[in-house]
Amino acid sequence: MKRVRPLLIGIAFAFSCSLSMASDEVNLAYHPASGAQWTMLSVLDAQVPIVGNKHLAVSYDLSCTDSSADSAQLTLHIPQVDVEGTVVGPVEASFSLSPWGDVSRLASSQLTDSLVGPLLKNVGMIFPKLPGGLVSVGAGWTAREVLHLPDLGKMKLPSKIRLDGAFNYLRPVGGREEISISYREADGDIKVKLEGKCFYDKETGIITNAGIKGTIKVKRFFKWFTIPVSINAEMK
Repeated sequence: MKRVRPLLIGIAFAFSCSLSMASDEVNLAYHPASGAQWTMLSVLDAQVPIVGNKHLAVSYDLSCTDSSADSAQLTLHIPQVDVEGTVVGPVEASFSLSPWGDVSRLASSQLTDSLVGPLLKNVGMIFPKLPGGLVSVGAGWTAREVLHLPDLGKMKLPSKIRLDGAFNYLRPVGGREEISISYREADGDIKVKLEGKCFYDKETGIITNAGIKGTIKVKRFFKWFTIPVSINAEMK
């Protein structure tokens, strides 16, 4: 027994360490409960050269109609909103949300509208990408995102910007999980540098608030123009 005891102690120690490591893992995945309802207020601010400051605040009223391990089915309501001096809405839509934050099967009768369309398509920005499973502090992952831009007048911008996102799970704080966000341009004749954070609530299975800010640079008339931008989303 004396020879066996060190082996048993080693096995017990390894087992306890594995349990301790497992207990530190967090399931960073979207899993809203069926019947859950919440509102996300998304605010876009941009300081556009020549044109001036742009401010767009949109309330996304969300309702989960069905939820499974593979996806959640959500409906979306946007009350009336002022877009560049034009009041649009209310707007209705539905879509599917994957555990890692992909928005698919977005459906609305107003999806092709030049003003309403970008508001609907940007719903993906209030669901920053997650790993969709168990991770520990320090874990990192990457994902592709698309930012849809409304018409900003004289400063002609592309209708959408493809972004490469890099994310890191920083730490648990205040009952939520803090995640860093970094976006860079994926392609095109623009330069993007956006940084920020979001906070995940493992009880509700959603991101409760997120914020990024930085610059978008575009070349017009052989000159680079810098547009300071901030995008913030918060549960109301």
